[in-house]
Amino acid sequence: MKENIFKRVLALVCMIAFLIPCTLTMADDETPVTVFVDGNQLVFDVNPIIEYGRTMVPMRYIFEALGAEVTWDQETSTAFGTKGDISVAIQIGNSTMFVNNKAVELDVPAMLADGRTLVPVRAISESFNAKVSWDGNLRRVTIISNTSNAAPSPEINVDEQKPGSDADYKLNELSPADQEKLLGLYNDIRYGFEQQFLFDGLSAYPTEIASFIETQNSNLPIVVYDIWDRILMNQILDIQMNSSDNYMFSAGSENENAIIAAYAQILNNTGLNAQNIFGVSYEKTPKGKNVLLLSFNKVDTTYPMLIQCRFIGVVPTSNGIRYFTAENSTVTAQIVGHEVTMLCEVNGSGRKNYGNIGSGKNNFLKGIDNELK
Repeated sequence: MKENIFKRVLALVCMIAFLIPCTLTMADDETPVTVFVDGNQLVFDVNPIIEYGRTMVPMRYIFEALGAEVTWDQETSTAFGTKGDISVAIQIGNSTMFVNNKAVELDVPAMLADGRTLVPVRAISESFNAKVSWDGNLRRVTIISNTSNAAPSPEINVDEQKPGSDADYKLNELSPADQEKLLGLYNDIRYGFEQQFLFDGLSAYPTEIASFIETQNSNLPIVVYDIWDRILMNQILDIQMNSSDNYMFSAGSENENAIIAAYAQILNNTGLNAQNIFGVSYEKTPKGKNVLLLSFNKVDTTYPMLIQCRFIGVVPTSNGIRYFTAENSTVTAQIVGHEVTMLCEVNGSGRKNYGNIGSGKNNFLKGIDNELK
């Protein structure tokens, strides 16, 4: 019974796996922007807008959806949101927001539209430690809060089990044995992501990706994070389908956003969500070449034959992109007695090793310059 239920949504979740990130598809600007928080769509009295690449939403709605108490100072046109030990202050027209009295620079300040104060949804949400993703194809903002009792999607019952149910676990959790399986796959997943899946996803759109890097498009880092997360979500689905434990899946649950929300909670709980594994930024080489840079938080040196990247650099060229890696060489390090980082390049025909470049981001960017001939 369990396997048949999961097969009904297999095709759906495979669409969110890793092959083609949907945020690369240009959307119709007339399609309304929607916002989901923990699987629930927010309904606004003023529609969200996109201003200079940032999604702006009515202030009170997003604060309250994230569980924050909100107050408004009419004299200074400033909104204050408080949740636990986090306080946020944002003023109309001011490009500086304050989080616990610490200044945070905004790309787009709060603004007035149709009598409502609109605020940047990503900046506000991340101030409260929520995870935010953007689906450019659907023009959808998905927010996963850090609240343990976040409201579930109404179409997937992940928050309670009905009396008499034979399900052992909710959809947004893994049994201890299945969690161990997922963690055991981590090194293989990371290797595939670094050496193949990220390269395949980006090189499918070489000219578009090159343009995004040159213009430092704010959506591209989101795409990179999504590729990682969706690989992991696909693995979670596979583990649950083939598990000896039972997972609750209610009827009529063919809802992509709710599935993503449930599986995102698993990634957060296990520490396998993308932003816990690596950071994404735009950098320049010493010669001024733009680079999309992935910086990994840690490298496993336990297994001598394990290849893991410290950095990945994607560089635009006249006809597409080049994909460079800075790889930890544990075997060589054990021989020579110190850390060794190899500069490599992945392309459609394989992987090339350019030799030791020394450790650190600056050496990696310098090594890229040396190979851009």
